[in-house]
Amino acid sequence: KRKEKGIEKIFGAKVPPVKTGFKARDGWVFVEADYKSAELFTLGYMSQDEAFNRVLDTEPDVHGYNAVEVFRLDIKPSEVETQRPELRDAIKTTIFGIIYGLGEDGLGEQLTPIFKRDVPGQEARGIIDGLLKKYPGIKNFIDESRRDVETKGYTETAYKRRRYFPGFATMSRAKQAAAKREGVNSRIQGTVGDCLNLASINLDHMRYDTEIGQRIKWEYMVAIHDAMLLHCPKDELLTVARILKYCMSDTVPFPTRPDRCLQVDVQYGERWGEFTKMKHI
Repeated sequence: KRKEKGIEKIFGAKVPPVKTGFKARDGWVFVEADYKSAELFTLGYMSQDEAFNRVLDTEPDVHGYNAVEVFRLDIKPSEVETQRPELRDAIKTTIFGIIYGLGEDGLGEQLTPIFKRDVPGQEARGIIDGLLKKYPGIKNFIDESRRDVETKGYTETAYKRRRYFPGFATMSRAKQAAAKREGVNSRIQGTVGDCLNLASINLDHMRYDTEIGQRIKWEYMVAIHDAMLLHCPKDELLTVARILKYCMSDTVPFPTRPDRCLQVDVQYGERWGEFTKMKHI
């Protein structure tokens, strides 16, 4: 996306996304479902921080709420996006920085264009500490993940799949620090990947082992990160969309919160990259 925007600046013309080069066959459409804020909810469910999970369950704008709390704003969370968008973006960037194992200096670099000024690592560390002080369960989750890399040589997803870090003891200090950051990230993104893999298995059973799957004969196209793309006859769109939503969400309870499933957004279109969001499916 960044390269496409760069091309637009050079040539002064809008460049269609590469995805739009993929077109459904006549009478068919693409239907795609992707997990909503997957890493955010996975962090909450795996850390089991009560306060953070309460925010996930009750607040329409999680980042707006955290911006109000961390920066002590005298406005409502719903007003942050319009009145102080840079602070909302800063909180969102910080949370994902924590998930991706970004250090304070790296976070400072990402916050610099948001604040339109140089953000030193010490200031970035203050925002990280503000979040972790509010959500000690997340801090414990991070510390535990890093400790597992050092003492066990691996970390585990919520589904107990392991990511190994062989030779940790003989690594340089910089590589050890990087391995610990990857250990945190692997637990979160790996869990999202596990959910998608389980959803793929569920979808496979629906496609080949049920009467409706054999009748419609949709096509499984590709899975990317936290999304799944199907190809189906246009007149079967609603049915296939409901099946996809069911397989990705309803049939994959979260191990540490079996009363919850990751939720999905579903969209469709004749060209990949030119999709319309589906509601009430």
